[in-house]
Amino acid sequence: MPPADYTDSFTAAARIGAIDAELAARLKPSGGLRNALIHEYGDIDDALVHASIPLALDGFKRYIAAVNKWLDS
Repeated sequence: MPPADYTDSFTAAARIGAIDAELAARLKPSGGLRNALIHEYGDIDDALVHASIPLALDGFKRYIAAVNKWLDS
């Protein structure tokens, strides 16, 4: 069954073993931030967005590496 939304895609990736549960939990909040930025929900806290950039960059680098490893296996 496909994920219901962007946020659930991380849980689904962990469920099939493409990424670990810790990484899924770490990346899951990025779905909410993505939605707020894309759909312009309410006020966006620039400081919060700025602070999340290093976390997102590291998390998505780990995501790409894990998925590539999973695809190669």
